[in-house]
Amino acid sequence: MKTRNSLASKPIVFFVSLLLSADLFASTLSYKEVKTLADKHEQSLPVAQAQDLMKAQGMVGGKALTECFDSVPGPRTIPFVLVMQLDGNGIVVHTWLDGGSDVAKCFEKKLATQKLFVPPFVPFYTSFEMQFK
Repeated sequence: MKTRNSLASKPIVFFVSLLLSADLFASTLSYKEVKTLADKHEQSLPVAQAQDLMKAQGMVGGKALTECFDSVPGPRTIPFVLVMQLDGNGIVVHTWLDGGSDVAKCFEKKLATQKLFVPPFVPFYTSFEMQFK
């Protein structure tokens, strides 16, 4: 005989399973696949949301990059790209890094759990493309 409590827990179990499935799916995507998704997702934004995303990237990314430049010795001019998957609250839940400099690794670590931008849909992918001159 099923009790009321066992039936009530089924939606929670389903929701947790759904989250774990999405997490597993994201972790199986290649850098190339997520970069393509990031470009597509960024281009799909209406102008106002695109501006909000760029503003958030500037604030969060600028702070992280400054901290990395201040704390990491070695070359600072090696280009890199960091792709991030955001959840429904705008929190970075996955990252993919193309470029292995110490500054790039520091940047990825600093952004790995930051709140960036509340996306219009999930999963939402966005990227930082860092070129130095």
